[in-house]
Amino acid sequence: MSKSTENEVVWQDTIQDDQQPKAPIKIGLATGLGALLWLGPYLGVNAVLLPAKVQQVAPSDKAQIVALLASAAMIVATLANIIIGGLSDLIRSRWGRRTPWIIAGSVGA
Repeated sequence: MSKSTENEVVWQDTIQDDQQPKAPIKIGLATGLGALLWLGPYLGVNAVLLPAKVQQVAPSDKAQIVALLASAAMIVATLANIIIGGLSDLIRSRWGRRTPWIIAGSVGA
């Protein structure tokens, strides 16, 4: 750690409880709401509607097609998480780095 003057802020790799100005309530609520709004429709479609539609289109290959679609969705989600995570690290706004992405993701979901 380097020496600092009275007005200079020094970067630290960890923040103690007494140094954190307030609990991140808004971020926590936005993250929870985003996950809920995304997982509800996704799990409904993935568990009920997708297998039913595949059953109508190709009943003999239902398991293989559903597995292929689930695998493709996982790969796309992994890449999207990496790309959006990198973009959120680069972009700054008056609400912070992550908050606009969390709100946009919640609304988009």
